[in-house]
Amino acid sequence: MILCGSTFDLNIDLDSTNLFRETIIGNRSAIFLANARLNISVEGKAGTLTITFDNILCNQTGGYNISIYGGNASSMAALKIIVNPGKPNITAPPNIYKDQEATFTCVGQLGNVNASMYWQLMLTGGKFDTYTVNGSPVISRSSCSIIGSWTVQLYPAENWNGSSIRCLITTPGNSSTEIYSDTILIVLKQPDIYFAPPLSSGYIGSPYRMTCQVMNMTNIKSVKIERDTAFAIREEVASIASNGSTKSNFNGIRINSNSSISATSATIYVDFDNLTCKDEGDYYCNTARDHFTILRKPEKPILTFPQGVLENSQQDMFNCTGEVGHPPGSIVFETNKDDVNTFTRAPFTPATNVIHGNCSATYTATFTYKFTMDWNNTIIRCRADNSRVLGDNETSPYVEKKLFIVPANICRTSNTLYIPHPYDCHKYIQCGMQVYLRECPAGLCRFTQPHNDTYCEWTCNNCTGKFKSGL
Repeated sequence: MILCGSTFDLNIDLDSTNLFRETIIGNRSAIFLANARLNISVEGKAGTLTITFDNILCNQTGGYNISIYGGNASSMAALKIIVNPGKPNITAPPNIYKDQEATFTCVGQLGNVNASMYWQLMLTGGKFDTYTVNGSPVISRSSCSIIGSWTVQLYPAENWNGSSIRCLITTPGNSSTEIYSDTILIVLKQPDIYFAPPLSSGYIGSPYRMTCQVMNMTNIKSVKIERDTAFAIREEVASIASNGSTKSNFNGIRINSNSSISATSATIYVDFDNLTCKDEGDYYCNTARDHFTILRKPEKPILTFPQGVLENSQQDMFNCTGEVGHPPGSIVFETNKDDVNTFTRAPFTPATNVIHGNCSATYTATFTYKFTMDWNNTIIRCRADNSRVLGDNETSPYVEKKLFIVPANICRTSNTLYIPHPYDCHKYIQCGMQVYLRECPAGLCRFTQPHNDTYCEWTCNNCTGKFKSGL
């Protein structure tokens, strides 16, 4: 394995008496590589062929066949390009207000090493901890790399003032690395709500105008003017909705037509025709920002993947589809490798497709992964997560399935072309230059011994009594 953009030397020891011609075979087609240099040294009948790649390119990954024309020397070599993750970039709105929507975005190079992206929050006086949000990164793929982009809408509470937020990219495995974005300090601003000019005094029987100014808000639904009564109960005097409609609860008091309101600001004029004694008191200019939401709980998802997955191969697709509820939740993969009741977040980076319906969201998450033998018997869980909808004592619906790994060297103990699949009677293994997992047509099972004509026979619905699972 080498890094993209680096220099790579491939040394092949050759034994030939006719070393006189060289051809580079890349990705199964004859090519002359502009960034590949050949160096050949021969002494007697033995020689060394060195292929040097300068600034290796993504499309040069694959198998290379080095052969000597006129002789019988040949060799196969596999070249794998490694793209490491890069530092993610985090963006935030210029102004962040308490309990109001703030959009944060994290964009990062995930490479091609099955990296994952997370959010972390550190409250004042605390430490950075993983901050769980609904949804997952939007994945875009190139020839040998993955870009992750994750946009979230948060509603910072009062205790977020002075806190810090960041995102990070982690790589899987025992030598896991963490790459952090810059840290954003959250300083909450208070919306500006005031009377301008300040309320003072007015003569009885005279007209008066109050002006309520609202600035630096998000998603204003309505603005109302309230006042205290003799019974210490606050009553609404007048109000204006975001669509411009007005309401007055007292004769002689109204919202002037010159008032204006938008999603972020409002200027409200309240006109009194004739001041009376009961108009004396404390007045309040408040914003009413309420939202009624239809809730739908997530449903048990469907998880599909092969009964047996070939070791160190990415030929199999893992798929989980489920209703994640409304407002939308997310699909989460978890694993249990120790056969105990402890599940951890999986290191997979799925691509997600969303179908929105009427108060509904169906998520489909798919991924491929190179599983090693230590993943054998691991339980993979797919969970439809939606903490905003489920109650405190409710758990997210999930489905789980055990993963079986077929060793890559399974054919070494057999001299036949076909051997039984160790876990699934409807499948069999074809041996050759590579190991292939084959599947019988519907209703057929594999034969227990090698067969000259076909390897699938017996009409069956299950594998009971026809094979023994396990290696």
